[in-house]
Amino acid sequence: MNYGNITILGLQWGDEGKGKVVDYFTEGVDIVARFGGGANAGHTVVNDRGKFILHLLPSGIINPDVKCFMGGGMVVDPVGLFEELDDIEAKGINCDNRLYIDYNTHLVLPQHKGIEKYSEGLVKGKSIDTTMRGIGPTYADKANRIGITAGDLANDERLADKVNLYIRKKKARLAVLGDESLLDPNKLIGFFTPYKEQIRNMLIDVTSELKSAIDQNMKILFEGSQGSLLDLGLGNYPFVTSSNTTIGGLFTGLGVPPGVQGEVLGVVKAYTTRVGNGPFPSEISGETGEKLREKGGEYGATTGRPRRCGWLDTAIVKRTAFMSGVTGLVLTKLDVLDGLDEIDVCVGHSRDGKLYDFPPLSGDFMSGVEPVYETLPGWQNPTADISDYKKLPEPAKRYIDFIEYQIEKPVKYISTGSRRSAFAKKS
Repeated sequence: MNYGNITILGLQWGDEGKGKVVDYFTEGVDIVARFGGGANAGHTVVNDRGKFILHLLPSGIINPDVKCFMGGGMVVDPVGLFEELDDIEAKGINCDNRLYIDYNTHLVLPQHKGIEKYSEGLVKGKSIDTTMRGIGPTYADKANRIGITAGDLANDERLADKVNLYIRKKKARLAVLGDESLLDPNKLIGFFTPYKEQIRNMLIDVTSELKSAIDQNMKILFEGSQGSLLDLGLGNYPFVTSSNTTIGGLFTGLGVPPGVQGEVLGVVKAYTTRVGNGPFPSEISGETGEKLREKGGEYGATTGRPRRCGWLDTAIVKRTAFMSGVTGLVLTKLDVLDGLDEIDVCVGHSRDGKLYDFPPLSGDFMSGVEPVYETLPGWQNPTADISDYKKLPEPAKRYIDFIEYQIEKPVKYISTGSRRSAFAKKS
């Protein structure tokens, strides 16, 4: 097996800067394969080709020498997919014969978006506060074995059968939405018409292609989406996404065995953010939180919503790094902390008189904890755009060393800005 591969995962609530990290490591790889999530992801890439905000496309698509696969663990909105393709092609990126989608990749339908909007509206004040992209209902239909896949578009007769079955089985649920068009199978078939031929040309057996690539010792980058705390089974449930964002999602989403993942780099923001509702032990209120949001540009790439900001929580990152077998950390947005006199780090959670430095992640547990902080000195000299680790201010280096000690993983790379060149290698 090829151990020269690399896996990029987020270790917090998402928005850690994975897009830039993936783009950086696409130099020298042959394939980028994304294994999960849908258009609820938002990866921002800034390089010499321009600025790109990607939701569905693997971040490797910006590199013209890389072939990209969208795995069966993803859910793909045809409308969003081709809008995104049109956007990057208008910026000079040629995607011909470079982007492929697995036969088993499930498709997001107008029905899914309608269901999500209705469901979120039922529980005002207690909603998950999703992106409203139809992701959860699509995964639910996948689990119920009635979803429509990219492969179903390969045959018109099969597609018609699947659509009619889908509408019959979902009719009662769809009827409460008050939109008659969502009950019409012909309208759903018509929804696919503008995209059918294009998707047919992109269909491929991703597992077979990856096996062939591994046999040929080609280098593969496996791209995660969202963050580990949003993992459906292992994360901050119920305030999670609907897919597996930790290492297990790679194997089930692409059909490859453990061992091919190579080096597993966990991406960690130098502070913490999250979008949507749910507990956030190290959240900062007031002026400092606002400063981090504005300086870090902490607004969702997918929805534009302002992100909640807080101090780095090494206790939960130690757990997420362990769960995915992370071999090294990539620390991003270090420069956003420039100019602070002091920096707090949450090193544990306290509940009922007990300290947890490897805390449970469930929403019920986390909502009742108090953060335990250690305070480190900040630095006044700027780190922005520094690409030589030795040139970082000494207090910044001590901050990085403290993170390594707490998480028990080495920090291998430090990002100090949005540009690709603002990347320092530590070890």
